[in-house]
Amino acid sequence: MTSPLQIMNDYCPNEMSKYNSLYINCGGESAIIEGNSYDEDNKTSVFYVSPKGNWAYSRSGDFLGTDAEPRDYIRNMTCGIPVSDAPLYATARISPLSLKYHGLCLHNGNYTVKLHFAEIIYTDDKDYSILGKRIFDVYIQDKNVLKDFNIIDESKAPNKVVIKNFSATVIDHTLEIHFYWAGKGSINVPPYLYGPLISAISIIPDFELHKKELSTLVKTIIAVSSFAILLLVSASVWKIGLLRRKRLHDNVPIKIQGNSVSSITFRDIMEATQNFSPKMEIGRGGFGTVYKAELKQKGIIMAVKQLSPNSKQGTDEINNEVYSLSSLKHENLVQLLGAYSGNNHTCYYMNTWKTTPSHVLYLVIQNSLFYELFTHNIV
Repeated sequence: MTSPLQIMNDYCPNEMSKYNSLYINCGGESAIIEGNSYDEDNKTSVFYVSPKGNWAYSRSGDFLGTDAEPRDYIRNMTCGIPVSDAPLYATARISPLSLKYHGLCLHNGNYTVKLHFAEIIYTDDKDYSILGKRIFDVYIQDKNVLKDFNIIDESKAPNKVVIKNFSATVIDHTLEIHFYWAGKGSINVPPYLYGPLISAISIIPDFELHKKELSTLVKTIIAVSSFAILLLVSASVWKIGLLRRKRLHDNVPIKIQGNSVSSITFRDIMEATQNFSPKMEIGRGGFGTVYKAELKQKGIIMAVKQLSPNSKQGTDEINNEVYSLSSLKHENLVQLLGAYSGNNHTCYYMNTWKTTPSHVLYLVIQNSLFYELFTHNIV
């Protein structure tokens, strides 16, 4: 016979608890009673483990005065039990000496154990079985909870239901209920089936089952992962916004004063210089590179100066240049007629130019965001 400890090792490795309740219809078929699912318990072997491994039973001893058959250890009463009670109390499991039920893989804690009884063997006046006295003891977790228990003394009649409630504590994920015949009561009264009898067992938790708290490591991983995802989402949103602003900025018109062309855009400049291609380069200076740009559709030829990121020309120097050019007026000098400052430090400096091919427009760009527009006579 396999011990409960071995069963625990097989079905509940590392004492892993799985269940917080248990319902057994002793000697009968599975049944749903008041919303609770009672497991079937109709085997006749001396030892049995339920399919789920959440409970087992073992019995021992032989009936005196009769050659008992395996079916005698399970009794079924077809009449005498009220219809409402029949699913649990029309059947019962008995044993001549000892009968043990083991609840397995239970969560540790306090439980209410309900033992359901109904005397369905010592019932008949004709065979005098009603004169029989069934007396036995009950132990829960090795504690004697019923001494010299007689079902009919409690129910006052055969086929009547008796329910006994007890408190029990599970500390090692197992609960043992032991029914034991101590040699008292009737032995020679037909049908000679004395000893402990049980109709059903209900084990109900006295606690609410809470999910285990996450370990510190798991909490840390979740927190870090959440923060990383938040950063990724924020970066994506920022990049999308930046690209959107860049596209909007690329299409912002640069108004040219004193010319029939109403405006040009930075996208026009990018296309005209082939994205500042070396092929369009016409010169280099201490502050940057100059590119040729021709907007054929708008009839504009210009030189575009893109300031180097390493240029030491700062905002103050640029502002001084704008102020100086704005204050100078001479036919041989470039006259700065206007300036514009927008978002992202984008500035446009504009003036008129002659329409002859020898006059072009200069545009200076700082970090692709700073522009100066002015005329220059190329000889």
